[in-house]
Amino acid sequence: MTEGPAETTPPDGPVGPVTAVQDSGLTAGRDVHQSGQYVAGRDLSVVLPQRTTVRALSQLPPAVQLVGRAAELAALTGPQPTGDATRIAVVRDGAGVGKSALAIGAAHRMTEHYPDVHLYLKLGGENLRTLSTAAALQHLLWSLGVSESDIPDDLERRVALYRSTIARMRAVIVLDDAESAQQVAPLIPASQAYVFITSRRQTVGLQGAHVVDLNRLSEDAALELLQREIGAERCAAEPSAALDVVRACGCLPLAVQLASSALNSPSGKRRSLTTFARRLAEEGRRHGAFDTEVRAGFALSYRALSPTAARVFRSQGLVAATSLSVPCVAALAGLGEDDVEDAHDELLDAYLAEPSGPEGDRFHLHDLLRRFAREQARDEDGEQECARAMARLRAWALALATDNIQALHSPDTAEADRARRQLDAEGTVLVTVVEQSTPQSGGAADAVALALCLEPWFEAGSHYEAWRRAYESALNHAVASGDEACAVRLLLGLGDRSRLLRDHTGAEHRLADALQRAQNLGQPPLVGQAHFQSGMLLRERGRYNEAISHLSLAVDALTGKDSHALAQSHNNLGHTLRRLKRYEEAAVHLRQAAAIAARLGDRTVTGWATANLLATLRAQNRLSEAQACYGPGLAAFEAVGHRLGQAWMHCHLGAVRAQQQEWPQAVDLFTLAVDQFTALDDAYGLSAAYGGLAEAHRAQGDLGQAATLFARAADRAEQAGDVHRRALATLCRLTTLQGLGGAATPDQVSTAESAAQAALTALDEPRRRAVLRNPRWSLD
Repeated sequence: MTEGPAETTPPDGPVGPVTAVQDSGLTAGRDVHQSGQYVAGRDLSVVLPQRTTVRALSQLPPAVQLVGRAAELAALTGPQPTGDATRIAVVRDGAGVGKSALAIGAAHRMTEHYPDVHLYLKLGGENLRTLSTAAALQHLLWSLGVSESDIPDDLERRVALYRSTIARMRAVIVLDDAESAQQVAPLIPASQAYVFITSRRQTVGLQGAHVVDLNRLSEDAALELLQREIGAERCAAEPSAALDVVRACGCLPLAVQLASSALNSPSGKRRSLTTFARRLAEEGRRHGAFDTEVRAGFALSYRALSPTAARVFRSQGLVAATSLSVPCVAALAGLGEDDVEDAHDELLDAYLAEPSGPEGDRFHLHDLLRRFAREQARDEDGEQECARAMARLRAWALALATDNIQALHSPDTAEADRARRQLDAEGTVLVTVVEQSTPQSGGAADAVALALCLEPWFEAGSHYEAWRRAYESALNHAVASGDEACAVRLLLGLGDRSRLLRDHTGAEHRLADALQRAQNLGQPPLVGQAHFQSGMLLRERGRYNEAISHLSLAVDALTGKDSHALAQSHNNLGHTLRRLKRYEEAAVHLRQAAAIAARLGDRTVTGWATANLLATLRAQNRLSEAQACYGPGLAAFEAVGHRLGQAWMHCHLGAVRAQQQEWPQAVDLFTLAVDQFTALDDAYGLSAAYGGLAEAHRAQGDLGQAATLFARAADRAEQAGDVHRRALATLCRLTTLQGLGGAATPDQVSTAESAAQAALTALDEPRRRAVLRNPRWSLD
């Protein structure tokens, strides 16, 4: 699929693509040819040759129906300026984005305002050499009816003749695929014209021109284009696959059209969109015209790069992440950061990269560009150099992670915040490095070390999906290499992640596997950590006596040397004892946990131990002491960016305010907790915060709002698998509706009674009796 006119041969030999003139109205019996490129010059006095009058000249290629370009088209075809000054528009972006289609479409819309001459000039492009200045002017003059014998050899006089000739005409001119402003400047008439210039270089711009930096289509627009090409019904039958197709096409109009052509072929019609999308996304698979035409556009820009910029571009293709920082690319390419910065600018100018990140200082390659860059790396650099580049990247990633994880626990909050921001910015790349490492590349050990190093960041930032991806990849490496100790640590991490996501079955499976492997190894620290995490899971499932057994074994195995696992074991043992109302014992373990964590500089465990101590003191009605825990606990969580911990601190203080009957303050704190739990999509936390908020509204007499919030608490508790809170919330909702009297409908009350009965049935007898004895909301 190519844009533009068919090719013919002008009198002086082949110089590039040529557009046939339709209904030119020029001298009878003479063919008129057109092609393109430029020269700089100044206006000179010339004698215009005798010639017939040009009645109409229309060389514009057919316009196509544009999708997702309404704003850009409106900007290019807006109200006409007053006066005769030439109007100039420059449309810029990379290959396949639709520059030519937009310019040609806008040009067609403007022909009624410029009715005399409509010229199209292809200045370069795929498989074409850039036209010289002389050739560009010669073919423009041919198109305007000037005979070859009347065209001067002198470039400056040729420019003057062109401008003098076209000055008598109201013209629309499309100059397609310009290389530079110097190239097109001499081709612009002085007045009464509208000139559309397209370019794949950001450096092309002219004084007074309206510049449109065209972007790839949005996903919605790309889907609309696909629907138009292959049928809305076909896309509606496989909506997810249709989205995968346009994503694999990089949302480039050309790529979507080529993919549509393949799908509309006899073989393509028999193929599902799901299969086509999968095949399209496969590395190394060729797809006929799709690959040929899309890659040809990329290759034209790539060949114009400096050697350093070309090396930087190729190196980016080796990493499956979509956004890379300058230091990351410097490690990959084996270059200094200043050289990479300069290359970044060159790639942006060539539309072979897009800026990304809050500051626009990162590299982004869409999928098609990344695949093209990867192919160039393999073809030009070879597999050995690609392997060396990935080894440099792993070394950089591990050093960055190690330094920033250490800084995450720095007493200097500014340093800790800087480290967290750095990890947040590079986290996706770090996980991708783990996933792309293979035993064959010699990177398995680095991948395991990198994954384990990142666990504090995964947990503190609730990066659960990144955690799963990294740990599952690293676990495969550890098992394949026979590293049982690392396999245990990775299984423990995966179990902890599943627990935090309330996937108790998945957590139990991972932790049982970890405990068995640790016992087989006979390493007390690993055995202790496995008991600790098993106890934590059992505590959250309400199996408190079993939890205490595991947590006590963990403390016994780990005592003797301060460790994060020992601090966590004391913290969870204290939490479990609080659940059993053994408050004095709980406080002892929680204070031990906080002391060990403080000695280790572990602010995360410090925060959790303080939060649990707050809850323990509140349960003892020691409210002033409980309230005093809030500030230090919140500060510890804020220092490491632990959003889940911050939400629980607000929730616990809200419960203190409720016991003090300071209801407005309780509402504020529970509302803040709801917002934070919602942002984390934490159903367990939301059930607690909604219940506390509902109880505060009920205490203030707002029974309608309280009933609504209790319903939300019950829904979230059911989602989290917390049968106790679900039963308590449904019963609280029922008693609240009953308190509304006639304001609650019989259907509402009947539905609430059925829900409460079902929820109570799921409880064991002791907990059922406890809920029925005191149907008021509590965090305990």
